[in-house]
Amino acid sequence: MRVTCARWGMVVVAGLALATAPAAAQKKSAGNTVGIGVRAGTLGAGAELSVKVAPVVGLRAVGHWANASVDRTVDNIAYTVTPDFLNVGGLLDLHPMGGGFRLSAGAFYNQNKWKLAAVSTTGLTIGNTTYTPAQVGRLDGDVRFAELSPYGGIGYDGTFGGGRIGFVFDLGLMAQGSPKVALTPTTSLTGPARDQLLANVNTEVQQFVNDIDVFPVKYWPVLTIGLKFGL
Repeated sequence: MRVTCARWGMVVVAGLALATAPAAAQKKSAGNTVGIGVRAGTLGAGAELSVKVAPVVGLRAVGHWANASVDRTVDNIAYTVTPDFLNVGGLLDLHPMGGGFRLSAGAFYNQNKWKLAAVSTTGLTIGNTTYTPAQVGRLDGDVRFAELSPYGGIGYDGTFGGGRIGFVFDLGLMAQGSPKVALTPTTSLTGPARDQLLANVNTEVQQFVNDIDVFPVKYWPVLTIGLKFGL
């Protein structure tokens, strides 16, 4: 997936650059046509390439990546949650007043996921059954979201009016949908006992979904800030 996403992002960036290179050469006197920037925020650290296609309209290709690790307890099971951000977006920017303020809409190819791991030295209660560490080992899994995630928001681009270096930010929501959770035990159980464990794990999956299927997850808040250079 990382290779697919990286290639997709390179195609978008290269396509925008090639399609607008002649315009960039012709419109230098009218201000910046192309801009590149670095950014960071709730989608991770990243970069962007923008193209001014009309006096009040711009196009952007953006990409982000990040890793982190946090602990969270769900239904009395302590998980280590490792968010793994990887996303590439294409955005249309409307600058209604011709300056830096913008309204943005578009979509992200969303490979964001949360890796899950639960390990206990005293046992895990899964469903209504308590299992020893030898019986369960650990629970591994992940949380994934819709691969195509629409985005809408507002922002500011300090280079849109012609400045060579400017502050940029975005504030909006990415609709990544209800989470899809998978959990797999590394169990030594066999036969009916194993079947019962897997049924209990399915119960835990639904509990996990119920706990995180909330607004800030389904509609991920996007806040990014950065620095941009006009070309």
